[in-house]
Formats: sequence, structure tokens, C-alpha cells
Amino acid sequence: MIAHTEGETHAQAIVTISETTAVAPEVARLQGIALAAVFQIIISHAGQRTRDGQSQAEIADELRPVVENILDELDRWLRPPGAQLNELAPP
Repeated sequence: MIAHTEGETHAQAIVTISETTAVAPEVARLQGIALAAVFQIIISHAGQRTRDGQSQAEIADELRPVVENILDELDRWLRPPGAQLNELAPP
């Protein structure tokens, strides 16, 4: 039996949700793992800042640019070749 990490478990849940997209299963799994990693980064940073005694407002203010940067990079990475960001937005 193969042991799964927490990230892989989250990724599998995300893949299940994304099964309606037109990507290969291995690509959907990769996307799920990437999204799960975003959650892990947020949780890790927030946890450390909580242990350091920061308030929730301070944590949110400091994490906002980190999360925006991560999501922008992930969006760029997952965007189909040649696609512009505005082409992917829902109508």
C-alpha cells in the first residue's frame, strides 16, 4: 500500500472536483497538488505567525502579498500556452 501525504490527499480531492475539465488525469493531478501546496503554504505561514504572537489582522496583512504572488505565479504556470489571462475569465 502506498502512503499518501496530506498534500496528495488534498490534491486527489481537488482532482475529483476538476474531472469535468478537458485535461489529462495526470495534469489534473498535478494541478491539484499545486493547489494543495498553496493551502499548505498559507497554513504554515499563518501557524508560524500565530506562534510568534501576531494578531489575525497582522497575519492577514502580511500574508496577502505572499498569497497574491503565489496565485499569480500558479495562474501563469497553469495557463494554456498562448492564452491571455482575460481569455480564461468567465463571461
